[in-house]
Amino acid sequence: MVIPMKILYVSSRTQHFLEDIVYHGLITLFGRKSVVDYPPKLTYHCSDLQSKCECSRPALCFFDKKPFDYYKDLEKPNIEDFDLIVLSSIRPDVFTTTKEILEASKNHGIKTVFLDGEDDILIRYIYRYVDYYFKRETLPKNFMSIINSIAIEERRKLILQKNFMSNLLRGNYLSVPIGLSNFYNPVPLTFGIIDYGYKPPKEKEFDISFIATLKSSKLRFTVYNFLKKYVQKRKLNAFIGTGLSWQKYMDILGKSKISISVRGVGFDTYRYWEIPYAGAMLLSEKPDIIIPNNFQPGVNAAFFKDLKELKKQLDFYVNNDEALEIAKRGRNFVLKSHTSVSRAKTIIRLTKLC
Repeated sequence: MVIPMKILYVSSRTQHFLEDIVYHGLITLFGRKSVVDYPPKLTYHCSDLQSKCECSRPALCFFDKKPFDYYKDLEKPNIEDFDLIVLSSIRPDVFTTTKEILEASKNHGIKTVFLDGEDDILIRYIYRYVDYYFKRETLPKNFMSIINSIAIEERRKLILQKNFMSNLLRGNYLSVPIGLSNFYNPVPLTFGIIDYGYKPPKEKEFDISFIATLKSSKLRFTVYNFLKKYVQKRKLNAFIGTGLSWQKYMDILGKSKISISVRGVGFDTYRYWEIPYAGAMLLSEKPDIIIPNNFQPGVNAAFFKDLKELKKQLDFYVNNDEALEIAKRGRNFVLKSHTSVSRAKTIIRLTKLC
């Protein structure tokens, strides 16, 4: 896909997984000079990881010692220079910029994309003003009618507590609705993998691993307690814990025969994709969100719906070499269908620019 085009990428200043993944995919497809991030994001242009980058995952830090040529003589981008505008966040630090660029894009008839990568099922009012709305946590249409309003309100409170949208005025077209809007047609776009050349170790050290921030969901804490007892009873070699550096985390995943993924605040966790990328068999809670071209049970991953089924899956796979084959197929599947480039291609294909 080598077609001359210009993309304006409105990015927040903080780490934002979906935003960073899609950006990486776009620059891989079109090159840095064709994708202009604005305001310039430090983690996209750092040359020294230790002194400049504050990424929790170095794979999300894109080293580039040179500043963009585009900014040599300009403080702000000329909207008419671009074929597509990607609005990748409406966090407070880019709220004003997003509003200005969105309004300018309409004046020049340029297609706009919004990436909703937050940990919730809510739809932002910005959907009324963009051409394409991509959402990470997308529920099936027939699931909307059974969503508990209390659960939605709890999700909303979590968002407000994080202060992602705390300075947005209610009623503005970039504010967050209370509950779900009547817009049920976002395009599902989950996290994926930035393939930075990681190679899994050949030998497995752990039968099972479970690495997660326990405070982000009750289910994680429940699974954590269950696994502690399970591995002790079965006398398995396991790593069950939290608080690791990213390098140590990936090292343990790579040395695991099976690794377990459980939802956090949102279902689509980055470890859902990191586990198979690292070469472990993905054993995950069954998703309730739409994941296009998802893993197939027993083919390239395994799933469970409750602790009883988790135990059943572990009993079957722990001493079964099929887990190693599933892990291999899972890694190949991720590299083929769920990389940053795959996510970028989804956006470009649906916007019909290529």
